[in-house]
This record gives sequence, structure tokens and C-alpha cells, in this order.
Amino acid sequence: MLLSLNKDCFRKGRRLCVYRNNFIKGRKTLFFIHDLGQCAATWQSTWRHLSDRYNVIAYDMIGHGMSDAPASYRSYSISEQIFDAQAVFERYKTKNMVLLGHGYGAIIGLLLAKIYTKEVCKVVFVTPDKYEGKPLKLKYSLPVWGLRLLF
Repeated sequence: MLLSLNKDCFRKGRRLCVYRNNFIKGRKTLFFIHDLGQCAATWQSTWRHLSDRYNVIAYDMIGHGMSDAPASYRSYSISEQIFDAQAVFERYKTKNMVLLGHGYGAIIGLLLAKIYTKEVCKVVFVTPDKYEGKPLKLKYSLPVWGLRLLF
């Protein structure tokens, strides 16, 4: 299933590109967050596989993909990225959200999960450890294709 593309101002002066399918009430919603230097399309093969059974949202972080690229380096800080993610999350949130994050997107997802404890029912993080001071010791480790097994 193809996702519709929406380029909109979610926060003042910050236009983000969001991909989503037509939401069906009662389904879980998958919220994809990409890594630095990538874009939402990184998740394309995954969301195509899952969009028939789930509501799907993926967005391009500021300065990535089709989102606007601000001139100031301060616009790329972790706090600004969190505020952007919150703005997108707030617009499309449902009761059963599953956060899927890769790398830097996993760190953002972790912070969203801490903020939205009532809405987030599951999290799937791929290689969040590369942004930590030391590698995380994970109980389970799955390759990306292993995501299909979880859903």
C-alpha cells in the first residue's frame, strides 16, 4: 500500500514531511523514526509489508528527506528533534502506538515512550547503542528482517 505524503508546518518555521496511510479506527499505529543521514523512506519496505494491518506514520526529521533544512545548526539539536517528534506524534496519536526507531531515531523514540506512557504499547529499537557512551547489552538482538516476526 502506498502512503500519502504531507508536508506541513508542525511547529512554527519547521515544515516536516510525513508519510501515512488512511487510518482505520481500532488498529495499532506504527510510528517510524529514522536515523541521522537517512529519511522516512528507509522504512519503506517495512511499512509496505505492514500497512495493510496497521496504521502507519513515518516522518522525515528536519533537514532530512523532503523536510525543510534550516540554516542554523541549533535547529538540529536533540531537544528540537524531540519537539518535532512530539508535534507529529500529537497530531496522529491513537491509543495503541508502537514506536519503531533506528539509531538516533531510537533515542528519540525512547524519550517519546517516556512521555507518552498511556499511548505507547510497544517499542522496537534498532541499534540505539551507537549513540550511547558504551554499547548496550541487549537481552535479544534481531536483524532488521526480524521485525516482520514481531508483527
